Amino acid sequence: MLRLYTNYDKFDEQKVLRFNDAFFDEKVRDGPFDKTATDYMAYYDEAFIIDYDTDPIKVKTKFGRSTDITNLSTGLKTLLNILYMKQHSNGYEAVEVTECGSNILMDIFREARDAKIPLVLKHLSFPQFKDFAVRVDDKKLVTNKSELSVYRYSQIREDEDDEE
Repeated sequence: MLRLYTNYDKFDEQKVLRFNDAFFDEKVRDGPFDKTATDYMAYYDEAFIIDYDTDPIKVKTKFGRSTDITNLSTGLKTLLNILYMKQHSNGYEAVEVTECGSNILMDIFREARDAKIPLVLKHLSFPQFKDFAVRVDDKKLVTNKSELSVYRYSQIREDEDDEE
């Protein structure tokens, strides 16, 4: 089951990986990248590794250009960070995924669930899913996008009522 949080209340903020671009650029960019990682690169950014021997690694983009691997999208870097975290200890208790678009969130959800890495997601743009268990803020179990959306909107209303 995926553990999803809407804020940092359950964590020491220093133990939430919030800067996915910087973490990727410092820890992950040099690889090695397995087939799962390269498949994600091809699928989400249409990027293919063309030279492992450069620093940083060079990829070819959908535009036919060669660029540094550090120019991948933030969502893809976040997904690759989670793959990295599955195999390496790093001191983080959760990963912030708010910068990620809904197009990549389902794969992030799956990989984080499999790695037992909690996620923090503050925005309301959720991926389409069903029959996938998500425990939100340690309070509510949801199994599809509709349930998650309804729960999040009800939380927002409660927070607004509390502010009045």
